[in-house]
Amino acid sequence: MSKRLRQEDGIALVMALSITVVLIIFVASMISYTSSNSRAAVKSSADLTAKQYAEAGLNGAYSILQNQTVVAGGNPSAANLLGCNGAGGPASIAGPSDCSVLSAKVVCVTTASCSLGDPGSASVFGYYSGTNPGTYNGVTVAASTWLLTSFGYARNPQGTTILKTTTATVLIQPLNAGAVAAVWNHVFMTAPLIPNVCSVDFGGNNLIFTSPLYVIGNLCLSGQNNSVQENVAGQPIDLMVGGKLVLSGSGTSAGLAAHYLHSGVVVGGCTTVSVTSSTSACGTLMR
Repeated sequence: MSKRLRQEDGIALVMALSITVVLIIFVASMISYTSSNSRAAVKSSADLTAKQYAEAGLNGAYSILQNQTVVAGGNPSAANLLGCNGAGGPASIAGPSDCSVLSAKVVCVTTASCSLGDPGSASVFGYYSGTNPGTYNGVTVAASTWLLTSFGYARNPQGTTILKTTTATVLIQPLNAGAVAAVWNHVFMTAPLIPNVCSVDFGGNNLIFTSPLYVIGNLCLSGQNNSVQENVAGQPIDLMVGGKLVLSGSGTSAGLAAHYLHSGVVVGGCTTVSVTSSTSACGTLMR
């Protein structure tokens, strides 16, 4: 009996050491698991924060567009209204670089002032399709629609910046059957927008309009040598047309070759043929 006991001396010590090693491994694993989860939770929170900042950037873009619909002479469809003619981002941060970094619309979310790419801010770019559908970066954008891209920046656990991107589309369309912008300070013509019908038709000859015009429907200048232009004193002229602008008369124009109109929006596009014909962008017709 005593010989057997002597042979079993030290068994308890070995078992105790084994259990201790297992416990150490278990505790170390739990600490590593807990730390990993904590870091993941912090990073996830930073990702969510950056996403929220990107959404705040979109809200800033919405405000810019909305403001253009309530100010005299506002133009919510100006192609460079949101910094540039495309929805790409700065090449040094993310996305295509066809827009100048300096032209970004920066939205400060957490501070009163900030710079492009600062944590707690967003930057917004916009691409406007125009009268006809357009394509930007392989994305088809419907006619009269803004494609907005917003980049949100937040600080991550390692002290660097996390970037999140979100996009949205905004349709610019006539309000209340053709309204396109502010009414005040305009000669307001209330004839409703009826497809392929001249809501207002100036058929006389040598008519010169030197006041801002706001036309809900289709505006036709069918007489000879009719023009919408600034007067001698140089009063800024804003032309708002909820439908088509039809310059079918000989010598008719919107603006002068040597002097562009101050501002204008033509929702339905321009034509020199007739109110029933297809239209194109007004850039070559409205001067």
